[in-house]
Amino acid sequence: MKDLNFNDLPSDWALCFHSDCPRSGSCLRYRGGTLLPARVKTCKAVNPNLQLTNGCKLFVADEPVQIAYGMKGLDRDLNVIEAKELHEALYELFGSRSHYYRFRNCCDDRPQSVSGIAPAEDAEEEEVNAVRHTFAISPQKQAAVADIFHRLGLKGEPRFDHYELQYDFPKP
Repeated sequence: MKDLNFNDLPSDWALCFHSDCPRSGSCLRYRGGTLLPARVKTCKAVNPNLQLTNGCKLFVADEPVQIAYGMKGLDRDLNVIEAKELHEALYELFGSRSHYYRFRNCCDDRPQSVSGIAPAEDAEEEEVNAVRHTFAISPQKQAAVADIFHRLGLKGEPRFDHYELQYDFPKP
């Protein structure tokens, strides 16, 4: 996993500058604040008047999490009825059929002219291609997919097409 830099932070991510906070050493928001380059004149920030004695509600652990990409194999071992039920539940989870397919197909291995990503020649190139994917499946969505599997009584755990360790920037 590469080191975190300021360009990795979402543009609307609130940074923190509370150096006296007892959790600043393990906070992703504070770490983002330390990465702020001088060229950036303004940014979204955590309110400096925030009460820190009871713990910060905006704290995010400065630890990478397992992010998943692609779901083409989720229905591989299912019969037609199970697959239909799974797809209906996933459409609802992702908000629509088209949103579901964006997340499902993001690790596309079709030729570049179709998907925008050339097929990988080797494992190292595949790792480079994975960085180009934009439809990350957060740990929360992964857990929701697993809940759907359990609710529908499907065997096994869902397996996504590709996994990476990355920082997760949840919305407050």
